[in-house]
Amino acid sequence: MAGRNKGKVRLDPASVAAELTKPLPPVKASDAQRRAILGAAVPAIKAERDKGLEKTMGKRGPKSTYTQERFNAICDDMSNGIPLKESLAAHGLAGSTFRGWLEEGGEEGVQRRALYARARQALADWAFGEALAVPQKLMALALDPNAERPVDSAMVGAARLVTDSLKWYAERLNPGAYAESKAPPPSVTVNNNSLTLDARALDPEQRDKLRQLLLAARPAIDG
Repeated sequence: MAGRNKGKVRLDPASVAAELTKPLPPVKASDAQRRAILGAAVPAIKAERDKGLEKTMGKRGPKSTYTQERFNAICDDMSNGIPLKESLAAHGLAGSTFRGWLEEGGEEGVQRRALYARARQALADWAFGEALAVPQKLMALALDPNAERPVDSAMVGAARLVTDSLKWYAERLNPGAYAESKAPPPSVTVNNNSLTLDARALDPEQRDKLRQLLLAARPAIDG
């Protein structure tokens, strides 16, 4: 028996297991192998991406598809004080898509722009109303004897900032109703029964009326 075991090496099972579980050295792939691996993986990645897009579009509907209900919903949001940007985000629409809807030609495009214009006016009315409500709320707080915090200069400054911002927003949305007129009054000079009028200070409508008056008076002047 001793002769048979002579020259044989006894292996420790634990050492053998440790050697077998050692990680193999990394194999550096060639450029061709990388391209082959990437080419095989791309279709699966695209399929997974398209699957996710189908789920999203199934919930929201195609982003560029126009429906009267979606357009009305956005205009209703604006009429209730929600800015256009926030409404578009809530409906999953891009600003360029909505502008494309507004640029539609024909009678339908005219109706869309008219509805949007009314929504802007309603949003301007809301913003201006909120601007008036801010100082009123601050005044009510100042007169409340049970208020937890007295009105201080910081609160007054913050209220003024909010009010000015809302007024500016209303002016941008509907300048005809809320923008302050910065045009100087017409320059008129009267000397020795003569009248001098600076037409550059007149708006186009006033200049047109002045031209009509002069043309109507021309026969009497020439005669």
